[in-house]
This record gives sequence, C-alpha cells and structure tokens, in this order.
Amino acid sequence: MRTMKRVLLSVGATSLAWLAVGCGPGPFNVEVFLDESDTGLRDKVKAIQSLEVNLVGVNATEVNRWKQMSMNGYWEPDSPIRKSAKKYVMTFGQAHPKTQVLKKHDPVWSEWITKLKANHLFILVYLPWIHKDQPGDADPRRIALPLEKGRWEWSLWGADTIKIQIGSGGITCLRQPKPDE
Repeated sequence: MRTMKRVLLSVGATSLAWLAVGCGPGPFNVEVFLDESDTGLRDKVKAIQSLEVNLVGVNATEVNRWKQMSMNGYWEPDSPIRKSAKKYVMTFGQAHPKTQVLKKHDPVWSEWITKLKANHLFILVYLPWIHKDQPGDADPRRIALPLEKGRWEWSLWGADTIKIQIGSGGITCLRQPKPDE
C-alpha cells in the first residue's frame, strides 16, 4: 500500500512538473540551416553567398513595432534598431557552417526571457536580392514565432527544437506552433 502511494505521489509530482514546464516561455534550441539545393543562395562560382541571420527576443509591447518595421531599414549599416537590439547573430557563407544552433542554454535566453520578458522570437535574414518591404510575416526576410512552450506540439524527441530553413525566397519554419486560441 505504501509503495502504491509513493508511486501515485511520484506520478502526480511529475505530471505537475510537466504542466509547469509547458506553460511559460522558451528557451528552445533554434536550428537554422541553409537549403543547400536552392541555387539562388549561390553566387556565380556556385559558392554559398554570405548571409546574416539575427534572432531577437521581443516582448508583447514591442511585437507590433517589430512586425511593421522596414526590413530594408533594419539591414541598413547604421540602423539604430539593429544596433540596439539584444540579438543573437548567425553568419552563413563560405567559411561558416551551413547549419547553426542557438542552444537553449545560451545566456541570451536569460536576457530575453528574464530581463526583457520576451514572448516572441523574431528571425530576420539579410537577403540582398529582396528589396520590397512588406508588413509582418508577408516579408519573406522576417518571421515571428511565439515562445510559449504550450504553443508547440509535444513530441518525445526534438520537443525543445525549432527548425528554420533559409532559402533564396526567405525563411521557412519547419516546426509549426499551434494557432492562437
């Protein structure tokens, strides 16, 4: 009988812990990789062009500003918003890996979640051949993802990883969050 109580208490405590983990914001592993079959990412000598990807944690009060922001303006060399953003930078190209990961244990997550109270992760990519600004997710150089763990489908392996593919046409999130309710 005592053993049964211990098992039930243990299962109950574990269930509560899983529920608590599923409610708050990230962190996640964010795996960003280039679509190597996309010839549009290559230059005239068939080498991968140099690309920069910025990951930025954004809180609820700033989400609309980031969604409406000009991507052309963001990628200007002296852009004040890019300079001041708390971002994680990935560089792709000849001497850089084609797959890079922002680990869930990286200190930038603490900055975003604890200090900034971020509830969205913006992924921004510099694609010099795209010049037309568009609002929100209509701009292929920007995608906004929710950081609430409960918005992401649970699976035993990879539940803490968001996969992002970069192609010449823009950003694709290969793991989709649940829609807003």
